[in-house]
Amino acid sequence: MTLANLPDSLQKFAAKYPKVWKVYSKLGEECTNAGPLKEKDIHLIKMGIYGSKRQETPFKTHVRLALRSGASEDEVSHAILQILTSEGLGPTVRVWNWANEVIRDEARKKRG
Repeated sequence: MTLANLPDSLQKFAAKYPKVWKVYSKLGEECTNAGPLKEKDIHLIKMGIYGSKRQETPFKTHVRLALRSGASEDEVSHAILQILTSEGLGPTVRVWNWANEVIRDEARKKRG
């Protein structure tokens, strides 16, 4: 994942602390490569984690990365639906709205 794909706040952090960012990025790569899950599935899982914690920026980042890794809108919605039983309707709808913002943004980018 390149820095250009990340939110501005994270890009600024990486620029200010490049050595920390390098080590952190390497840890993420190692965790991703440690098992059989596909990149798309890892991003869907991370969506669930960040959605449950109501962390908007990382949640949206992983929605975007899931879509770019081949996840369909239905897969994104299904992953979000899994939040319902642990977090309730309000938080689930909130993160579903966040995901729809990303989906609309990605569709605009594809159209040019």
